[in-house]
Amino acid sequence: MNDDIPPIAICQEAVTVQLDENGFGVLTPADVDNGSYDDCSNIKSLDLNRTDFYCEDVGEAITVILTVP
Repeated sequence: MNDDIPPIAICQEAVTVQLDENGFGVLTPADVDNGSYDDCSNIKSLDLNRTDFYCEDVGEAITVILTVP
């Protein structure tokens, strides 16, 4: 049986990244994922186009893309 249907990525609406005392924060796919799924198999990985955030990002609305390969 071929899996011809791509997985479905489902994201949180908004996520806040907490910066540490050095002004650095990390976002993981688990922080963004909101129940992504694939009908025929288990999802092996989730990827983000950006994971690192810094002081200069404070107050910015930044779009982060979750990919379910």
